[in-house]
Parts: sequence; structure tokens; C-alpha cells
Amino acid sequence: MTDNMETFVPTQTCTHSVCSCFSRANGKSCTRSRFPRNISYFRAHIVSILSVVAVLALASPLGAKEGFYLGLGIGGAVVSGDSGIALKGPGIPIKAGGVVTASTDYGAGLAALFRIGYNFFGAAAIEMAFVGHGANLGEDDLEGAGHLNFNVVIHPIGILNLAKVTNVDEMWDPYVLIGGGFSYGSYVAGFDDDDKGWFNADLQTGLGLNIHLAPIVSVGADMRLTVPFGHKWIYDWEDDKEFDTRDTATSLIFTPMFLVTLHIL
Repeated sequence: MTDNMETFVPTQTCTHSVCSCFSRANGKSCTRSRFPRNISYFRAHIVSILSVVAVLALASPLGAKEGFYLGLGIGGAVVSGDSGIALKGPGIPIKAGGVVTASTDYGAGLAALFRIGYNFFGAAAIEMAFVGHGANLGEDDLEGAGHLNFNVVIHPIGILNLAKVTNVDEMWDPYVLIGGGFSYGSYVAGFDDDDKGWFNADLQTGLGLNIHLAPIVSVGADMRLTVPFGHKWIYDWEDDKEFDTRDTATSLIFTPMFLVTLHIL
């Protein structure tokens, strides 16, 4: 009876894949699945690549360096503006107590910053920044302003390193900035329901400090002074009704913020 029986003998031990491999006395049948082995293969290579990237990043010196960066800031806005700004031209609206006047004294409250730029040699950068701030968020009488600016940012330590005066990689990276752009503002005057506001040019200056915790991440403080100026006062945004002011209308907007920046090397 044993001569007529088929005997199964294991012929291979598989350690890297799921397989079933047996041999008959009169033939061989082997099936193998490569899928788990491929997963282990790619996992090992991904871990190796990430390890190399991490080592290179941690080995890089701290401080400002060439490359793109983007940052987010959160803080507050202090606004010093004027009220009772006289208008000129025909058709000036009348309210109870006299003619309508304009105001730039609004928008103090919560502030946020988004900035993106490119740093050259760790010494100077060109940057686009948007600062927004306001009060009564989420309510009908919301008032606030937004400022889009294009700035030049100077890093003093980077300039000294570039000039060979010093040769340090500091985690403390101070900077100053100056530029200009456009400002938009809106507020509710109180004598009607129409949103008033401005759309004018502005100047912006400021200073800040990046504390480099790692070559690609820094935290710090950013303080900007934005000065919108112009003659166009929007009486009604929806109807596109506006008036010129007799004198240049200005305001001072100070925005101290906590800042987190990602440095893309």
C-alpha cells in the first residue's frame, strides 16, 4: 500500500515571504507570495532615507541662511487714528448734528501675520507679508483692516558673516524690515448701516527676532508699524460711493506678535 501512496516532502524553507512549497514523489509544486517581502524592502529604504535627511538637518548650523521661508504670527493690534476727518466735494452726506466726517481710528484687537520670502546668503531677504487685525469678530459691527506689503528684510549677523567680520552660527537671529504696499479697512460709523472704510497705500517697518531651535524651524517675536495714508474714503462699499478728504488721512498700526517660521533650505 505504501508504494501506491504519494509522499509529500518539504523541500524549501521560506523566511522572507509567505510560501507553500512541497514536492511530490512524481513532481513539484511551489507557490510563493512576494508581497510581504516588498513591503519590508520599501519600508527599510524609506527609514534609511528619512534617517539621512534627519542627520543632515540636525548637522546643519543654526542661524539665518539662504533659502525660502514662510511664517505665521499671532498677536494683537494697537491703532492710533484720527476722527472727524473733513471731506470735500459736492454731495457730502448730512447726518444729525452736521455733515458726515471720516475716521481712521478703528481696528484694534486680535492680529495675525502670514509671511513668505527668500533669504539671500543669510544676510537679506525679500518678503511678501499680510497682516490682518480687527475687533468684534463674527458680529455685524465687525471692524478691521488688512495690509499687503512687500518688504526688504535685513539680518545684521548674516551681513557680518558675509563680510567676514564675524563667522558665527547664532541661534539668535535679529532682523529689521522696511517696505510698502496697500491697506484695506472697514468699519461701521454708527449713524447708518453702511460699512465705511479705506483702500490706500501704506508704509511698513519693523523688527523681529528668530530663535532657531532647529535648522528648519524658528520661533520668535515680530513687531511691525504700518502707516496707511491717502485721500480716498469709502462711504458705502456696496454702492461704490466715495469721497476725497481735505487732508491726507493717516493712522499708526502697531502689531506685536509671536512668530513661528519654517525655513525651507
